[in-house]
Amino acid sequence: MRVSPTQTTVNAIHNKHVGHQINLDCKLMGMYLEGLSLIKVEQQRKEKQEKWAEFIKVLKQ
Repeated sequence: MRVSPTQTTVNAIHNKHVGHQINLDCKLMGMYLEGLSLIKVEQQRKEKQEKWAEFIKVLKQ
């Protein structure tokens, strides 16, 4: 089967586009996961703060 030069160019452009799309998806996924971990860290920080606040309140009594 012979592929025309035009078809080769179309395939190359398509592959390049798909590559960029995958790269973009990976970056977005990374940012999403980073965001999730930041939210988790923030929640843990708040929980620790609340526990310390309770502990200090008990000490002051």
